[in-house]
Amino acid sequence: MKRIIILVFALFLNFFAFAQENAELLKVKVKEKKDVEKVEKLTLKNIEKVRKLAENDPDAYLPELSAYINNLATIYSNQERFQEAETLYLEALEIDKTLAKKYPKTFEYDVVIDMNNLALLYQKTFRLQEAENYYVQSLNRLRKLVEKSPETFEADLSVLLNNIAVLYQNEGKYEQAEEYYLETLKIDKHLNKQNNAYKEEYAKHLNNTAQFYQLQHQDNKMEKYLLESLEVRRNLAKENPQEFEKDLSICLNNMAYYYETKKKKKQAEDLYLEAIEIDKHILENDNTHKKDYSAHLNNLANLYFEDKNYEKAEQFYLQTAEIDRQIQESEPTILKTSIAIHLNNLANLYANTERYEQAEQFYEETLTIYRSLYKENPKQYKDELTTVLDNLARLYKRLNRNEEFETLKQEIQSLQ
Repeated sequence: MKRIIILVFALFLNFFAFAQENAELLKVKVKEKKDVEKVEKLTLKNIEKVRKLAENDPDAYLPELSAYINNLATIYSNQERFQEAETLYLEALEIDKTLAKKYPKTFEYDVVIDMNNLALLYQKTFRLQEAENYYVQSLNRLRKLVEKSPETFEADLSVLLNNIAVLYQNEGKYEQAEEYYLETLKIDKHLNKQNNAYKEEYAKHLNNTAQFYQLQHQDNKMEKYLLESLEVRRNLAKENPQEFEKDLSICLNNMAYYYETKKKKKQAEDLYLEAIEIDKHILENDNTHKKDYSAHLNNLANLYFEDKNYEKAEQFYLQTAEIDRQIQESEPTILKTSIAIHLNNLANLYANTERYEQAEQFYEETLTIYRSLYKENPKQYKDELTTVLDNLARLYKRLNRNEEFETLKQEIQSLQ
């Protein structure tokens, strides 16, 4: 049976921000291009075969044909081949509508899924009115299914309501968005009383609601839902640390950053430290978490730096730099921007504490990275390169190294 695609907002790793992320409809694991091509060829072959069989026995083979067409549409959508994906989704919808007329109990749910898939495609391609039209049709049909069998379809209703709330938020229809976010949470609470399996979705939906209130500048409500999301993630991590500790660490970091922006420094410090302790535990079995660990160390160091607690700031900046070097050794081409930011932070600390030799060293390391990035993409990295050049130039001016100061000023002027 097809599944509703989940559209959620996900907390990013090292700053308080949210981004849309839609889960895959299919469990097709295609990490390499050759795998995608293999799956696509196989699916096309199956569509051709089943289409012929459906001509002679439509009731037996049209459901299978619709499923294959949906699979291929999802592959094309993930490849941003949106026109081809749209054509296929529309064909699957027409097949399932035909089947649902004859066998509504069996195929009405498939029509709901098809409409949701189309709505997601239109949302992804900024055809928001068309997305809304299909979401509303899908929702009306799903509500009828829920009336008949709530235990079967309430979880899907929660997901669909969340999808629509995200759309309304994007359209600036904030009253409708709030209504649907809150209805989503009401269903989630009911589901979680019956089955703990829904906790993960509940945490995501709480996070989405918090993000909505952030955009509305309703900080008290935002904090309320973030804390609820954090509590759910704590429970998930207790039950299954291996699967959910990463999410908890990220959530703690983001909550800490929120407190930092509100000048609640003690709460921020406590949550950063908790996130870092979890990071250390994760790293015992998973070295890929080093990037998150580095970001969290840097965030705590920033908090101490802003509070003029330079001793602790240095401690965590140095830990950040060490983790960054370990990452570079294993993956030298990634995270250049983050590493440059961390090195510049350490250089600023040494400049502020009049340890000029170390400051110069780290500014030079930062410049090496930004000069390289600037060559690859001048428009994107001009401002960052200019800032670090100016930082080092100010250091040279303070040390009366006028010739080096003038050289950097000329380089800055050349970037204007």
